[in-house]
Amino acid sequence: MLISPETSGNIGAIARIMANFDAKKLVIINPKCEVLAKEALDRASHAKNILKKAIIINEQDNSIIQKKIRKLGNHIIATTAKLANDYNILRTAENIDDILPKLAEKDSEIVLLFGRESSGLSNRELEFADFTMTIPAAKKYPVLNLSHAVSVCLYELYKNYNSKELNKKKPKKAKQKEITQLNKLINETIDKMSFIRESQDKTLRLTWKKVISKLMLSRRETFALIGYFKKLLKRR
Repeated sequence: MLISPETSGNIGAIARIMANFDAKKLVIINPKCEVLAKEALDRASHAKNILKKAIIINEQDNSIIQKKIRKLGNHIIATTAKLANDYNILRTAENIDDILPKLAEKDSEIVLLFGRESSGLSNRELEFADFTMTIPAAKKYPVLNLSHAVSVCLYELYKNYNSKELNKKKPKKAKQKEITQLNKLINETIDKMSFIRESQDKTLRLTWKKVISKLMLSRRETFALIGYFKKLLKRR
């Protein structure tokens, strides 16, 4: 949900980002620019449909706005880059990677609130939310462009909502017995080498063992290396 966005291009970019991360409902409250301007449509690219179906709410009464927001989901999360000390509860925010994994469950309906480009969300608008979160950034320049902030948040949500499916797509990691077999072949190859000092032999074995551990090889990669070292040994 965008509250009083000021730039048509950002709205279009956000529609495109929503399509990237399978978010379908764009709600805009009191826009300060033309939502369907050419720049917005151009930047939306293949997500023009999201832009054209955006729900526009023109309402000045904060209590009515709050009721409309509440109807959209069961977790309302406001975003802010402006943090304060512990005495300002509204500006006390959790980091994005601390809060979203806790809330992104299959039955949860999360509404993300983003403020205007020039000043973000007001204190009154932060009161609309159940939670306030922030994206950690450099202290010298912590304020992200609106569309960039939306991108980071939607990526985190998508990743957490679809963690099981995304994990299935990852290459299968090598089993310990396969890594052991690979290390054995590497050591057999080193056995056939000659070193001036015994310490060189030991250092090489330890180095290979550490390198293999750090690589976190997939099964396919491990089998390829096993085949490679087997061929090396046959040639000697």
